[in-house]
Amino acid sequence: MPYRCLLPQGLDNVWVPGRAASADRVVQGSLRVMPNCFAMGQAAGTAAAIAGRTDASSREDDVGRLRGRFVAQGAGLGEGAPDAADPIGF
Repeated sequence: MPYRCLLPQGLDNVWVPGRAASADRVVQGSLRVMPNCFAMGQAAGTAAAIAGRTDASSREDDVGRLRGRFVAQGAGLGEGAPDAADPIGF
């Protein structure tokens, strides 16, 4: 899922995981199941921590660093996950 779906338009330093995440209606049904909500919560919390430590805004977060942090935390990104250089995916 793209990192940017956690970022509401017009607001910096706000992450909206879970049911509030931005997605098409069809996709929203898949996003709001508990495992995905847990993953989005982890993503939002980790991104907020990285932004706080690096003095960056939510939109300036380094997605590659975020992915690296997930792997260090033991998160499985699965086969076919976007490359770390991909500015949209995580």
